[in-house]
Amino acid sequence: MGLCVSCEGRGLDAARPGTESLDLAVIVIRHFSDIDGDASNYIPGPFCYQMPSGSPVETPWGRLNNQGIGASVNYGQALPGFVQSLSLSPIGRVITQDPHSRDETQNPFASLYPLIFDLKLTDVELLPNGEALLEKDIGSLLRADGQHSTIISCTKQVLWGDQTFDEKLFLGKLRRGILPSLNKRPRKAPDAWAEGIYVFTNYSSVDKKFDLKIYPTFTRTAPPPPGPSKGAC
Repeated sequence: MGLCVSCEGRGLDAARPGTESLDLAVIVIRHFSDIDGDASNYIPGPFCYQMPSGSPVETPWGRLNNQGIGASVNYGQALPGFVQSLSLSPIGRVITQDPHSRDETQNPFASLYPLIFDLKLTDVELLPNGEALLEKDIGSLLRADGQHSTIISCTKQVLWGDQTFDEKLFLGKLRRGILPSLNKRPRKAPDAWAEGIYVFTNYSSVDKKFDLKIYPTFTRTAPPPPGPSKGAC
């Protein structure tokens, strides 16, 4: 079970009028461009991320590179409009990896933090590791209110596989049928690739699967606003 920073799902992310007619979606992205090498190359921390509600989140270091940070800010600004353009319910839930531990990656959380902050999202579930995402009941990925979509960020190894596609991993578990193809790995923004944003809709409790459409990465970057503070929380 993951750490739920705040699961009341109310406040500024409450349902907007008319969302009942929009499609619910689970939106999945790979984390953004990061620093190569081992911990000696990371940006020394700790860093303290203030959350819209609940306790702040502390990370031991920063692992996104400048391009990845710029992509995270752009996604935070651009994703709400992208979701609206697809007639999807607004994003109201985040599922990603807990970034506290030095033994786990901080990149998925950092990739979604500007979106969390900009939308003042309070339903944020931080999983202890990637395996915990694979163990989640697929039907539980959608919010119970039926009016908000969920966004998930994780690593390639959990979403797709290390070197080749594994149907038993997260993208394969959610996809209904065999199309669209998942033979090409998900990519890190802001590099330009067709395999960027995975939008799962039309969930059925019968087969526990979704229909899938794949959209390209967003290639723009944006200058970072005030981000996490340096030092322990």
